[in-house]
Amino acid sequence: MGTESYRLFFVLIIVLCYSALADYYYHHHHVNANRQRIILNGLFTHTHYPSIHFALEQVNSQLLSQINLEFYLNETEGFIHCDVGTSVKTFFDMINQSSSSLRVLFTDACQNVLNYISETATYFHLPVISFTDIDLSLSAKDRYPYFYHIVPSDHAHNLVRKQLLQYFNWTRFGLIYQHGSKYTLVANDLSNLTAMGKKQFEVNLTRGLAYRHGLKWRADNQRYMQTLLKDFKTRDVRIIIANFNQTIATHMFCQAAREQVYGSRYQWIILGYPSLSTWWNEPTDCSMQEIIRAINGTLQTRVPRLSIDDNEDRSEYISEYMKQFSQLENDYFDAYAYDTIWSLAYLYQSQFLSNQSITEVFKTVLENIDYIGATGRVRYSNGGRIGEVLVEQFVACRMMQDETCTIPCYEEEEDCHLTVVKVFLAKHLESKDDPPILYKLNPIMWHGNGPPRDRTNQTVQFEHIYLSVFISISICSGIGLFISCAFLAFNIHFRSHRYIRMSSPTLNNIILGGCMLAYISMILMGINSSLFPERLYVEMIMNIICPIRVWILCISFTLAFGSMFSKTWRVHSIFTNINTTKRGIHDSRLLAIVGLLLLIVL
Repeated sequence: MGTESYRLFFVLIIVLCYSALADYYYHHHHVNANRQRIILNGLFTHTHYPSIHFALEQVNSQLLSQINLEFYLNETEGFIHCDVGTSVKTFFDMINQSSSSLRVLFTDACQNVLNYISETATYFHLPVISFTDIDLSLSAKDRYPYFYHIVPSDHAHNLVRKQLLQYFNWTRFGLIYQHGSKYTLVANDLSNLTAMGKKQFEVNLTRGLAYRHGLKWRADNQRYMQTLLKDFKTRDVRIIIANFNQTIATHMFCQAAREQVYGSRYQWIILGYPSLSTWWNEPTDCSMQEIIRAINGTLQTRVPRLSIDDNEDRSEYISEYMKQFSQLENDYFDAYAYDTIWSLAYLYQSQFLSNQSITEVFKTVLENIDYIGATGRVRYSNGGRIGEVLVEQFVACRMMQDETCTIPCYEEEEDCHLTVVKVFLAKHLESKDDPPILYKLNPIMWHGNGPPRDRTNQTVQFEHIYLSVFISISICSGIGLFISCAFLAFNIHFRSHRYIRMSSPTLNNIILGGCMLAYISMILMGINSSLFPERLYVEMIMNIICPIRVWILCISFTLAFGSMFSKTWRVHSIFTNINTTKRGIHDSRLLAIVGLLLLIVL
């Protein structure tokens, strides 16, 4: 009896398993067969396949299954990331082979490829969404009305840079940019941003960098960089914001090490490179320790590979992807490719609910999308991503035996390495139009006691004569003034005396008048604002006294010296006269000489 019970139990288990398998088969082969298939046309390299397929499985089984839709990926073969010819051919083949209208294209093509594809897509009313590009030129909606970014663009980086300048109270800075539309547009955009707003910024110096690749141009490139950095030193530019590629960055910091444009007086801020490689290891004429000394302390803005905000409320599917991210990762933008699929899923969900065309959805619904993705909160504004941007710092450190690099390495030490430390996370609040907020993650390692100043400090210090000195000089001037008055009275009283009359008493009186004015000017010269307790009328009084004392001193010297000069000239004329006839020179002629000198002074 016991054996028969076991047999019945075993048969029951088989029946239940068969029923479950049949239900699974029916669900996937009959129900899914009735779901509308949406073909996604992807123009991307194979490195992003793991993350994209992971996202497709999730959205097909969850979000799209609710509205009887599923995504099917139309994979591209032979696509080369920056090959214009191959990419454009693949794009047109995709259009020709599509059984229905090509609804949306997502890609990781680089800028020069995207320019051609996006312009062509305009004629097909085809939305193009890139999960790697950040170039500002593609944000021009008059030329690329159907192009969209999933990665925060260079404009977002400039917003963070502006906030960084405000955070450290840097209002004066210089710009270095590589020639080319990609970098020139970023520099112009930053200049325009800093020109707007309440806080006044001063772009003290802007220099474009024409870098030519090849060994034969190395000497010319070095001379140009040296001249550029010397200009920045001459103009006392301390905060340097730079936009150039990785190759130029290595050579620029090499020259910065030679010209000593680094350390506690300078702060470099560069546009970070979305790369996992250590770009500063490229060969230059400098040693690695020189490069590390120059880069040490440099700040960079860069999009995170994966959201680092642990306070965000993510769905279980996003959390599952983030847990497996380290196993799937092949490229810096893998998580952005993942979020692209989720964005498209929300778009098609909106299209299904609103019964609009996908083009209309892209234009009207995209900016209403708001969800927490693998790269943070996903929102859009004017075709661009409103997302997270990191501010990181390069810190020189000592490599330990466990291959960690956390202990700071000082300039005089050898065998230093570089590590990248996250110092700020820039995020937008609810309003898309408000500037991003900087959230501090780690302290910044400064070369000095704090952030460098953006200019040489000019301290205005008011110097004035001590009261005791002023009183002493005034007493001496008063005594001189009294003696001059006594001599003047004596000269006037005895002007008819023979000897006084022969010495030209009128000119003597003018000399004494000049001396009296000189003594008065000495007193006026010592008067300053510190002598007045009432500050209300100080400026008005000093505005009167300052010009008066200058004019009195000039007039007094001219009267005294001019009269002495004219009397000396008369004596000279008498004794150098070779004629035996008497020659008289009257006071009127001497007074005319004094008047002429006074007129010249005035």
